Amino acid sequence: MVFLVCLLPLALYCLILAWLNGSKRAWLIRGPWDFAWVLFALSGLLLAGGPAILTGFNEYWRTFWLGRFEGRPWSQVVAANRTLGYLLLGAGYLLLVLCIAARTLWRRRLTTVIYNVDVAAFETILFQVMEGMGLRWMRSGNLICWSPGGTSPDAETEWDDSGVSHSDTSIQASPASPGGDQAKVAPVARQPVRRTDEEITQTLQLEVSPALCYVCLQWQTADGWPRRPLEEELSRYREQLHATDNPLSFWLLLTSTLFVFGLFLGMVVFLVIALLGP
Repeated sequence: MVFLVCLLPLALYCLILAWLNGSKRAWLIRGPWDFAWVLFALSGLLLAGGPAILTGFNEYWRTFWLGRFEGRPWSQVVAANRTLGYLLLGAGYLLLVLCIAARTLWRRRLTTVIYNVDVAAFETILFQVMEGMGLRWMRSGNLICWSPGGTSPDAETEWDDSGVSHSDTSIQASPASPGGDQAKVAPVARQPVRRTDEEITQTLQLEVSPALCYVCLQWQTADGWPRRPLEEELSRYREQLHATDNPLSFWLLLTSTLFVFGLFLGMVVFLVIALLGP
């Protein structure tokens, strides 16, 4: 039974990922929601598999997990302390899982993930969007920093114009794009950007995986400028950003099918054991 509980969330999670990677658009998902789906996929293992492993060394709990215990194992706590230690161990385990999950969810506020994305087109469109918003940007590897166009002379931090791309310059093509081809997208309307004290401190770290058609945006602050307007602009080009050839969808669908087959096989075995048992 524990085996079936662990497989069901995994099968649903793989099915959802297969749908995301097989669609005709890219998907921008905030980090906490993305990790929440990971927790859902692992919920069976964390809530049933982990306690089953920890309590499997006790005879009463082992017979309970196998469905052969008459009554409930926690009924032995009052009569004797045979299972009290395992109950305390299980409570500590669940508390540890909740603390780690809560901390990870909090840290994931700084990330935004993009599924089913053409990495080369993403970088080209990202630079075009920044220029369309009137931003000046400077890139070092996968690290991007910004300053709005027309920064006042009395700004606390001066930007070296020789190392910064202005909005009136050509779009920088992705290095992975053969021949420097640029993505064909509609012109981006310029938007006024108001300067705040947080603008200089906000940076963006890109983590790309062309093989998985996946991009992770790692922000320095959760709500710092210009995260929200930049993500809103990128979401307008989801159809242009999607990967035209994403084999990951097929493999995820195949994995989900295997999990469903395992569920069906496990249910059959469980019913046979229940019918043939004493």
